[in-house]
Amino acid sequence: MTEDRGTTGPGRLQKGQSGNPGGRPKLEGEIRDLAQRHGNAALKRLVQLMGAKNERVAVAAAHAILDRACGKPAQGIHLKGDGNLPALVKVEFVHPKEAE
Repeated sequence: MTEDRGTTGPGRLQKGQSGNPGGRPKLEGEIRDLAQRHGNAALKRLVQLMGAKNERVAVAAAHAILDRACGKPAQGIHLKGDGNLPALVKVEFVHPKEAE
């Protein structure tokens, strides 16, 4: 069971305090907004490209549509060893800006 920490104390924000005082980064928001405005046109173009004579183009377009419709498939990791592997393997993905 999870512990009820109440409405105040560690891990809770004070009334009127933002958990994200800087807000959404402006540039990322602008790029996302621009991409969303062109989303319908891009999807229509991908559907057209699925009918291309070039099979590579058709498959790439179909793949892009399926990724957006169904989500990208989970990445599996197959580990081989002698059985003396650690019980837990932690994988972290770091945004390139955070890695600097």
